[in-house]
Amino acid sequence: WTAPRRALSVGTHPAAMAWTDGVRVRFLHVGNLGGANLDVGRGNGLYAVGGLPYGIGLGFSAERVEGVTLTGDEADFGRLAIVLAWAPGRTFAIGGTLHYVAGGSFGGVTGLNLSVGMRPSRFLEFSLVAHDVLGPLGLTTSTRDVPATFHLAAALIAGDTGVRVEAGVARSTDNRLGVRGAVLARVPRFGDLVAQVEVDDLRETGGRTRDVR
Repeated sequence: WTAPRRALSVGTHPAAMAWTDGVRVRFLHVGNLGGANLDVGRGNGLYAVGGLPYGIGLGFSAERVEGVTLTGDEADFGRLAIVLAWAPGRTFAIGGTLHYVAGGSFGGVTGLNLSVGMRPSRFLEFSLVAHDVLGPLGLTTSTRDVPATFHLAAALIAGDTGVRVEAGVARSTDNRLGVRGAVLARVPRFGDLVAQVEVDDLRETGGRTRDVR
């Protein structure tokens, strides 16, 4: 949950925005896309982040998804998000994402994601991300139950090569326990290449596993 970074940190690790130099914009089109609480079909997304003076990072995203979920349910919704992050230096950062979902089974839900990032060295990074913290408090502006999910991850960084290897564990307020491994490689003149394997719930026999490349 520390990778991917830059513009896509809007949805994965908002604190990392504070470490962004300049402005980063990313347009994403996928055939299948999964999230902490939503498994969704085809989609498009626009993500933008910018680093400002005094360690401040700002960002936003707009997503549109259509298709079906992995369980066969219809998925047709949009999501808007705004992000704010701050870092006093290159070793610590905090950030948050406020997002709203329109349409679909989670229509009308307002969510808040919070994250903390720590870099004790240029080769090591830790992150703690809390998704949908408003859910258990009943402050989502919706009557739907939305569990909060907490991710703890560590990443090894191979110097300036742009290669990151990450492992993490997730626990939700509805007692799901998941694990994730990811590798990110920055390819010159191409962009970031990410491969990941994720098990959403270890309690399930043969629980759902995703490979993303």
